[in-house]
Amino acid sequence: MKVRTKIILVTGSLALIILGMFLVTWWVTNNQKNDGAIINMAGRQRMLSQKMTRELLEGVSADDGIEREKAFNASANSMRVFNTTLNSLMQGGRSPCLWRWITRKVFPAPPCRVRHCSFFRMFNLFGRSTGEKWRG
Repeated sequence: MKVRTKIILVTGSLALIILGMFLVTWWVTNNQKNDGAIINMAGRQRMLSQKMTRELLEGVSADDGIEREKAFNASANSMRVFNTTLNSLMQGGRSPCLWRWITRKVFPAPPCRVRHCSFFRMFNLFGRSTGEKWRG
């Protein structure tokens, strides 16, 4: 083989390797574009479960009827945010960003392989208290 042919083969091989690396990197980053928002929403679910517990305990231990009703209303709002976010994380769709119902983040539906994880079992437990059931 001539030296020129060898140089062309080596250069072409390197170009294909670089192109392959670029395509794999692009594919991986494209698959991870919603990961940060999903992790933030899952962390908010943890915080909301603690907040609901605190608000319910404040309502139960309140001496004044006005304070009791205020705590239970706050807990109901937290439950609504929790349920809406949980549905959007599991089925895809809109979820409120922070506490504003106007601004919403749209999540894609999760892949089928995720539907049998403990996340969905947790939804069924939460759904028992709200009367809903996941049928995925």
